[in-house]
Amino acid sequence: DIEWPELAAEAKKAENAACPDPRTACFYARRTLELAGLLTHLEAVISAEDAPALKPDPAHLRAALTALGAGEEDVAMVGDTPVDIEAGKAIGAFTVAALYGFHGEEVLRAAPDASMTSITELPGLLA
Repeated sequence: DIEWPELAAEAKKAENAACPDPRTACFYARRTLELAGLLTHLEAVISAEDAPALKPDPAHLRAALTALGAGEEDVAMVGDTPVDIEAGKAIGAFTVAALYGFHGEEVLRAAPDASMTSITELPGLLA
């Protein structure tokens, strides 16, 4: 298993054709997903550089929906910060607080629709 510091170090060393500049969020996101074996399972990766404003503005969520050809009624927003939840609410998404994230229970102040202590709970929340 790769731990986060090792993952970040690997991301810094790697080159990525889609996001060649290692100073960008896009580069780190794509490389992290690649190292975790998840990148090939995704149809789109949207990062801060893909939207004109940062969360809680929902511009990046709308960019993801456009890339996927999906509507706002088709989305759930999972996040570990209040601004993640606020961005999801701004487009009418079902919002889920990831209590295992960097901000712990602080995310609950944004009043998400649901919360989870492990990513394994997500399928049941979305059913």
